[in-house]
Amino acid sequence: MHILQLIPSLDVGGVERGVLDLTKGLLARGHRVTVVSAGGALVEPLTRLGAIHHTLPVHRKSPWSMWRTVPALCRVIEGTGIEVVHARSRVPAWIGYVASRRTRRPFVTTCHGFYAPHPASRVMAWGRIVVVPSHALGRYVIDQFHVPPERLRVIPRGVDLSEFQFAHKPPPADGPWRLGLIGRLSVLKGHEVAIRALHQLSQRRHPVRLCFVGEASAHKPRMRSGLERLAHSLGVADLIDWQGMRRDIPEALRALDAVLVPSVYPESFGRTVIEAQAAGVPVIASRLGALAE
Repeated sequence: MHILQLIPSLDVGGVERGVLDLTKGLLARGHRVTVVSAGGALVEPLTRLGAIHHTLPVHRKSPWSMWRTVPALCRVIEGTGIEVVHARSRVPAWIGYVASRRTRRPFVTTCHGFYAPHPASRVMAWGRIVVVPSHALGRYVIDQFHVPPERLRVIPRGVDLSEFQFAHKPPPADGPWRLGLIGRLSVLKGHEVAIRALHQLSQRRHPVRLCFVGEASAHKPRMRSGLERLAHSLGVADLIDWQGMRRDIPEALRALDAVLVPSVYPESFGRTVIEAQAAGVPVIASRLGALAE
């Protein structure tokens, strides 16, 4: 079967890495995979796996741009023999839904978040099959988007265990504990919570350093500077390591004594949690959404 995955971009992130994981699994089972996105850092590793990538502006929210992209996507579908259209985000889903109707291909969606139940999100409930990564999100999709339970599939995300080395290590006898938050710099991910917690620990003379692995989205360039101002105002700026975007997550985890997931909004799954568990690193997480699962 030839499967098309639609995603806004292939920059480094949890959903984007999930596209690579799914692609790897589908190819290993003899399927063909094409991905359409606006491009990004993960295009090269995707094509190295053996998948095909087409660059289209499926990330643009302008109705005019979306409408103009539909014919181009139809040409990809018909020209490459796509058999299933799988949308993994709302804007590409609208484009993919119209293109799938025009080309008469099955339309499938994967919901990666607790989307607000407004009209722009409803397309995610229109898949012949609607995939969610957790039971918490499944209940939400049924309640808020009225997806019939028989069309819902709960498929938790996985990680390639061959990339991680499970190694329990005792807490450092001397020197600081290294706590890490891996993910996009975002209000929702709880970076401010982590900085305030670091301040409290430093006030109690606990030897701790905080590592931030990730960058802000391109449309939120001031996110980091705001967090830096908070850290300076609390006197903990010297205790934070800003590592930026990293592809070598297993290596980043090996340097940590614990992983923080202080999300302030329900998580649909929490890929960082299972990656840390695969590496044997303890996790301290908010009890929100699927994190408790």
